[in-house]
Amino acid sequence: MEPTHDFQVHGILASHWAEEGCPLTLFHRHNEVELNLLTKGRMVYSINGRSVAIPVGLLSVFWGGFSHRIIEWQPGSEIWSLAIPLPIFLRWPLSKQSFVHPLMHGDVLAEADDAQGEIDIRLIPRWV
Repeated sequence: MEPTHDFQVHGILASHWAEEGCPLTLFHRHNEVELNLLTKGRMVYSINGRSVAIPVGLLSVFWGGFSHRIIEWQPGSEIWSLAIPLPIFLRWPLSKQSFVHPLMHGDVLAEADDAQGEIDIRLIPRWV
């Protein structure tokens, strides 16, 4: 694994990528929880030494405190991304056992309900 660059601070950040070239090719880490919604194409992260494919059409989430970068980006892909500072995220009324603890230990979680994914696809441009 390549060395991680300096720890970054994003704060609340929203972005939309629909680029031909791969964004975020360098390892980095930050203290925000990252929500991603890949609406088309294919994207694979290296997160803490593991390869993780981001599912199309389903919201995924991970903690950016682990070193990560994009290792595969299919031309024509489109992703919407939100960064939520960890202190804000930890105040949300989420299950510590089934949601927060897995994220803080390096898991990448993804929405399992296709119907919810359809709602997220309509809402995320508004969030961004």
